[in-house]
Amino acid sequence: MGWNDARASLVAPGWKIITETGPSGARTSDGSRVRIQRPENSGGIGTVRIQPGTLRAWFEERGFEVTQLSKSGNRFHRGEIEALLGVVDGELAEVILTFTLSRNSPDLWQDWKIFVESLCEDWNFNVHDRQRGFMVGGSEILRVLSETESWKEFEANFKWPPVSQTLSN
Repeated sequence: MGWNDARASLVAPGWKIITETGPSGARTSDGSRVRIQRPENSGGIGTVRIQPGTLRAWFEERGFEVTQLSKSGNRFHRGEIEALLGVVDGELAEVILTFTLSRNSPDLWQDWKIFVESLCEDWNFNVHDRQRGFMVGGSEILRVLSETESWKEFEANFKWPPVSQTLSN
């Protein structure tokens, strides 16, 4: 992840995010142990599984360009949003959304929120809230992004309004 990126994972139906502690020598900048997060099949019976290729048309209809097609995951890009489809054993497990931050990002927040809500609603995804360790709905995307280190730095440096003000409008 870059210095100007905020990232969130949208988890597909029948999947969950597992958090594991990295090797004892692996530390973050604040000295705490690295935490590794990965999708794991939750084994939900009757869950409709998503094939990665089925999302391509959905993204293209919304102006995204394909930048990579592979067995491990397709990548799409539009403006400040990059979407990486995480594939495990041929099945879509998660969509990792990366938002490129700039001084003017607050002008885009409502569009980002609408996009994520639509993606979650159309495909039954949930947003993984890393800070709290559980899933939330698409309407929580700005709050989840605002808890990333890059977002906090941009918010402070460019005097962004608090997300809570944006969410209440």
